Amino acid sequence: MTFKKRVTTAIATGAVLLNALAPLALADSTITITGNGDNSSSSVNLSTQTTTTITQSNSANVTNNITSSQSTGNNQADKNTGGGVTVNTGAASSNVTVNNTLNSNAAKVGSSNGDGNTTVTIGGTDNSSANGDGSRNTVDLNNGGNTTVNQNNEANVTNTVNTTQKNW
Repeated sequence: MTFKKRVTTAIATGAVLLNALAPLALADSTITITGNGDNSSSSVNLSTQTTTTITQSNSANVTNNITSSQSTGNNQADKNTGGGVTVNTGAASSNVTVNNTLNSNAAKVGSSNGDGNTTVTIGGTDNSSANGDGSRNTVDLNNGGNTTVNQNNEANVTNTVNTTQKNW
């Protein structure tokens, strides 16, 4: 994968995380106004603001220089008397593997307090929690949040592999 594609993938991943996980940064809230007397007045103002910023950067510079040489030994059998001489050797071989695993980012954005739901209840279902006749109840609610995820990866990798086999 080219460097340009890697940067584009990191930006796209950050955008997906931002859009999918931003609501998770808000905490749960519950507002209940119950049991007020006749002609009472209740007012609740709630404003929540959550800001989450995650910045992850990785930089890697890797150079692998591998040289592999094999030889069957240059075996010789000369100056023999009484007939021919045979020298058998195995074939020279080399198996080189290079794995470079670099620059991995992971970000999980969420709130341990809940998923950002707000429940507002004015009054109740039974007489003990119902509000009195003519009561005035208001709830001003403002939930806001901002989540920013930045992930950057840069990798410069050079792999140089030289291998030589000699079968004598």
